[in-house]
Amino acid sequence: EHALTGVSVNQVLAMERHLSKSVVSTHEYSDTESNLSTTRRRSHKRGRHKKTAHVSYLAPHEMLAKQQSLAKALRSLEVGGGQVVFSWMLTLIISVLTSLQVSGIFLASDEVQSYRLHLARETIQNTGSWTSGFFLLWFHTICASSIACLLVLFVANRGGGSGISDIKAFLNGNGIPDLFSFRTYLTRTFGLILVASSGIFAGSEGPSAHIGAITARSILRAPL
Repeated sequence: EHALTGVSVNQVLAMERHLSKSVVSTHEYSDTESNLSTTRRRSHKRGRHKKTAHVSYLAPHEMLAKQQSLAKALRSLEVGGGQVVFSWMLTLIISVLTSLQVSGIFLASDEVQSYRLHLARETIQNTGSWTSGFFLLWFHTICASSIACLLVLFVANRGGGSGISDIKAFLNGNGIPDLFSFRTYLTRTFGLILVASSGIFAGSEGPSAHIGAITARSILRAPL
């Protein structure tokens, strides 16, 4: 049970025992605190201190926090093995789908780049000058990067940049519009193909992570 849920039965039982000994109501807490303070003042005036048994009392907000922790631990113990297996299977499916998509993007960009170099090689052989081949590569780089910029400007603004910072902000509880939309997915996919094949010094790790996050979000929101 500890390997599946991270919480052992002994820990839950210890929390229950602590709550049964410590938890009191709001009125009992206030009455107990006033009685203890009165007893301390009288003992201090008389010059003697009575040794009393140690009793642990919880304030109302502390009691609520303890009860919530206990309820959470009990829910984690109630998680069956089938749900754990389903979670791992879902993680495996998301990983495989993300790997296939990113691999397809890399293969497509390699094909475009190979065709670009093939055209430049033929141009140099036909004209006998490397200048024409250079300008052909330069023209392809300008066109590919311009199309990627237009996709970001007019299709999905969230398709620009790395994407990792936006994912971190979303995981920290910030709502970001169109972060996992289909338009953002298309912009990321085609933009990454164009940029990677143009020869621009730009990394593909951030966009690949964003594509994986969109895939995972779409699968988790699907009706199962």
